[in-house]
Amino acid sequence: MIVKFQAYYNGELWCAEAEQEDIFAIGGTLEELMTNVDLAARVHYSGRLAREEGLHIMVTNDVGAGG
Repeated sequence: MIVKFQAYYNGELWCAEAEQEDIFAIGGTLEELMTNVDLAARVHYSGRLAREEGLHIMVTNDVGAGG
């Protein structure tokens, strides 16, 4: 399964919202955001994926990686 997120910087924190699901994550740095996105997606899909089905996460940022 592929889960796509859109990331942005709100002036204080990095935020990411899933495009198709109700998943949201924040982080003080991009590294922290990526860790939290992974955790949020895995918790959201916990018990809903077949054992052999992997979870692939894509995070995009149309504005650029500033902040």
